[in-house]
Amino acid sequence: MSARSGFAVSGLTVLALAALVLSGCGEPRRHGDVDGQPVAFQVRLEPAFLATMVDHSARSGVMVGSGPGGGIALGVAVADTEVYLLGDDRPRKERVFRQKLVWGNNDFAIPLKPGRTLSLTVEATGSRQGWDAIGTLTVPDPLGGKIGIRLDERGTTWTAEIKPPDRSKR
Repeated sequence: MSARSGFAVSGLTVLALAALVLSGCGEPRRHGDVDGQPVAFQVRLEPAFLATMVDHSARSGVMVGSGPGGGIALGVAVADTEVYLLGDDRPRKERVFRQKLVWGNNDFAIPLKPGRTLSLTVEATGSRQGWDAIGTLTVPDPLGGKIGIRLDERGTTWTAEIKPPDRSKR
């Protein structure tokens, strides 16, 4: 028996295996409704919103300042936490959309059908982990304006600036 005998893999087998692994399984992730119209969202995300979620960080949330004035500041460790806004017919699901959020202001549009009712959930992964079903939204008909959501130490605050249809162009 030669030193080269044993398990041999052809290039075609490796290619087929790679294609299978890279293709994934299940249905592709959606970003809104295929035949929907853009609905504008403005989401303000503050780190304090995540204070009630499970803390998996190894560091303390207390920091000592060394600049002018010094002092102690209490905070929530969220540096390596990723936050998403999920939309679906049910809480904690993401079949309609999954939008990554950053700290501060997030402006984006999701194509949605007017009249559709969505359950919105905030998901955090990383040093802070958890889910928060923040409410339901019925997509306005006619569309226009934006859906505002503020996520901070007080919880969730909704604002909607929906513009009435412009009937002068008919």
